[in-house]
Amino acid sequence: MKFYSVHPCPTLAAIGRPPDRETWLNLLELVEPLGFDGIALTDSPLSATPSRMSPAILAAILARRTKQVKLMLQGTPLPLLGSPHDMARDLMTLNLLAEGRLIVGFGLGRGTDYATRGVNPNDALAMLAEGLEELERINQGHTLQSYRGTSENARNLPPASAAEPALPLECWISGNGSRELIELAAARGLSYAGFPHVHQDLCHNQFKWFRTACKKQGPTSAPGHIAWQVPVYVAEDDDRAWAEFEPVLSRFAHSHLQPALDVPPGYMSITDKARLVKMKPKFLTHVLGREALSEGGYAIVGSPESVRSQLQRLLEKLQIDILLGMFHLPEMPPEQCQRNLQRFAQDVLPELRAHFGSPDTTSPSGQQTT
Repeated sequence: MKFYSVHPCPTLAAIGRPPDRETWLNLLELVEPLGFDGIALTDSPLSATPSRMSPAILAAILARRTKQVKLMLQGTPLPLLGSPHDMARDLMTLNLLAEGRLIVGFGLGRGTDYATRGVNPNDALAMLAEGLEELERINQGHTLQSYRGTSENARNLPPASAAEPALPLECWISGNGSRELIELAAARGLSYAGFPHVHQDLCHNQFKWFRTACKKQGPTSAPGHIAWQVPVYVAEDDDRAWAEFEPVLSRFAHSHLQPALDVPPGYMSITDKARLVKMKPKFLTHVLGREALSEGGYAIVGSPESVRSQLQRLLEKLQIDILLGMFHLPEMPPEQCQRNLQRFAQDVLPELRAHFGSPDTTSPSGQQTT
């Protein structure tokens, strides 16, 4: 079992002064000495604008300021990034800076971005599959002289230098509730980060579909890992934890998550879109009250003892390999996030390690973590 800390990219206004920048960077750097296995950087659905820092730039800074933790770009919208070759160059460079510690969680991006960027959503899944295929070939050291795909045609590409060091780039699929993405991840042997902010039973179903899809690939196929993303907050007692965190969680749900449910025609199959519509009442934006949030596993909030108990129960049920803990939500002050991280690392993480094993031992799903 591994434990990652998920962080939103800060607004440029929040890091406009040198002391503020150092506060943010020190917060992210703190993840490593606290004993976490990785840092996941993510744009919130409304943050892919010039007003926020680029997660790739932030990862490049962290690559030089950390030594061991994995650095993950979560939810990278590959079909909206343009040329797969330019993207590959940037990611390979970043992976070299991180000495092979980079993970990229690719997804489709939010549906409304396709109209904004003039991309046909009917091509989204094909563009993702093509981009992954080309990235894999480049990742394996193949020199590509031409490329013809749904989104781009290129000829006379410059050959890669034989002297360039090759560090394998680890790729994941970031789910959006679509079985098509689950099947794509399984077919390519990639790890799968489930569609977050839904009821625990829906998370369980996603991961069950993924395991079934992996088994269909045959006994020689190596299945990817399973990751679950969920908000986590720890305080001295349950009442204080909810009092501090519930307002932040409510703002996050209603200001940042709604675009995840806006799906244009063609973005996913009719069957998957119908499934997403049925899923809406069990999405975080439609859930109110501490009891419903706790029962559904939408957020893990409480005292150290309560958080440990909730996580042990849910991790055993979901049988995941990696917990993507959202200890830092947008608009949460860095000081509040730091307290949350420190409490979890000191009072929760050691017992979870003891219960589920160290990062190098077998995970709850029975896979060997790497």
